[in-house]
Amino acid sequence: MYTLTDKCQFQAQAIRQGRHKLAMVDLEIIDWITKQNGVAALDFSCETRETSTGSTQQLVHVILQSVEDVKMMQTDRTNAKVITERFLKYFQSADSNKPITDPLKGNVFPFQTTPFPEIVVTYRPLKQIARDILEEMLKDERRAILKKFETVWVLSQSVVFYHTDEQINENLTSGTSAKINEELEQVDKKYEFNQSYPYRFDSKESFDRDYEGKWHSYWK
Repeated sequence: MYTLTDKCQFQAQAIRQGRHKLAMVDLEIIDWITKQNGVAALDFSCETRETSTGSTQQLVHVILQSVEDVKMMQTDRTNAKVITERFLKYFQSADSNKPITDPLKGNVFPFQTTPFPEIVVTYRPLKQIARDILEEMLKDERRAILKKFETVWVLSQSVVFYHTDEQINENLTSGTSAKINEELEQVDKKYEFNQSYPYRFDSKESFDRDYEGKWHSYWK
């Protein structure tokens, strides 16, 4: 199972490669960390936590470009308070500029929380994500896309299955199938999984009738 940090690592890599841009309120604090500390900050994620003693913490996981950058930030204890105060201002600013558009930064306490929880900032170097983790993240994003369409039953390989035969023609005519194809291709491109063919559409009705509901018969 992948973690919030895996998602942040993936997005940080996309930022480094110029394939993703942060919202201005998020970019401002990343640029500030970079200039203030002489490191290459790329992205960050937010996470709320309750400790074993019942106190609450607002975690911030910052992705830096190198191990050396991380060591520099971890050894500079005098600057830790300044960074914590800057993130406190960020949470105030982000709270006033809702809605949050980046899911990585959505798990935060409302700024009106009194007193605001302890802010704990951690640092991690940019790293390559394992292929199996990427595939799991891709599958989840595909599922999230298809969940928006009530007529979709399931996705198998490159085939999107509707519930009925009739829905195949209806969704082709209405443009729904084209929209599904476009959104799936966009997420495939995001994960650099570029198949050389568009998605096809079939139905559960056909699957049950013509293939006795057996995948090995459908794909043989």
